[in-house]
Amino acid sequence: MVQIGKFRELLAENVSLLGNEVVACIAKVNLLYTTEFLALKDALKEEDAAQAYLATLADLLDADRVSEEIFDPYAEAVCRLPAKRSGVATWPVTTVLPFLAKPQQHVLVKPNQIKKVADALGFEINYRSEPNWRTYRSVLQMAEIYKGKLAPLAPVDLIDVQSFFWVTCGGYE
Repeated sequence: MVQIGKFRELLAENVSLLGNEVVACIAKVNLLYTTEFLALKDALKEEDAAQAYLATLADLLDADRVSEEIFDPYAEAVCRLPAKRSGVATWPVTTVLPFLAKPQQHVLVKPNQIKKVADALGFEINYRSEPNWRTYRSVLQMAEIYKGKLAPLAPVDLIDVQSFFWVTCGGYE
């Protein structure tokens, strides 16, 4: 579980340090393309943009359930991050931290893979390339439906569901 109190405390006291902690967390996993990782790392050096992004991330992580009222400001903050490099306003950048922090509630959206999964399962995800609530809600609904279908296998969280998607629907090459 995310220690949101500590996150908010650091956000109030030292945005730069929190940005560095976020970068260090993402660096430990191999979920973003290098260009996306470097774009986010650069963007978090801009204190005002980092403050807005991290504040909306805190709100998203603090929410008991994901909703349009919480997700839209977060997605907008991601899209407003300064883009010295291409790759910051992407689905993987938008969803990696929520996925890592609260995998029982969030999924990592990798566009090519999730579109392949949705097509294989005959599920409409209303895909648009810019991060948005309608697409994310559809992906979350698909994940929850399949979490229910996988209940006999006792999935722990949406990481298990996402792993099922990738393995069975051709997400892994």
